[in-house]
Amino acid sequence: MKPVIEKVIEIVKENPNVEYGYIHAYLTRAFPGYGKPEKCFNCNRSMKITVYEADLLDALLILAMGREIRMSMAKGVPFTEANKVHLPTLEATNATLKRNTKCDYLGLVKQPENWRGTGYWLLTGWGWKALRGDSIPANVKYWEGHLIERSQETTTLTEMFGKHRTLIENAIQKQKEIKVDHRAKFDEYNPSEWSEFGGYINGQLL
Repeated sequence: MKPVIEKVIEIVKENPNVEYGYIHAYLTRAFPGYGKPEKCFNCNRSMKITVYEADLLDALLILAMGREIRMSMAKGVPFTEANKVHLPTLEATNATLKRNTKCDYLGLVKQPENWRGTGYWLLTGWGWKALRGDSIPANVKYWEGHLIERSQETTTLTEMFGKHRTLIENAIQKQKEIKVDHRAKFDEYNPSEWSEFGGYINGQLL
């Protein structure tokens, strides 16, 4: 930024009444990339902010993982051990399983460093909150892999499932082609059934 500041000072010294428009126009010519929001002209780093919004497939992954954990616990497996789900063998569609990274960004699942490359993931406290029917941020914003904001707007699994159900029912009513119907995967979902589960973050039961 030093060359830019020096140039602005130089321009103002030569003409104290110079207009802002002239300064910006000059800097645009002198410094390629100046004024373009997609990239920092100084360090050349991308300025793109990516927004990840929770949707149906994210909700289906959380539900499938929760059911797997609950089945393991029913067999006597302790919670902290059960909350280690092997996604490659989890009963879910490929499209749903591929949402693990996005759900990680949303804070719903996590893969501890020592699990890297094993295919095992766990549900976080946010994931368990979602299963219990609690509201979670509807979206998150990331810049270069770093979380910069969680939205004030919230959503729930019930709302995500409800949107899909409404779309399917409207399509049936209008006799439109239905490409994918996921209703059977969540029809038995009841938030109250998950109230006994607390969550798991950094090895601690919540």
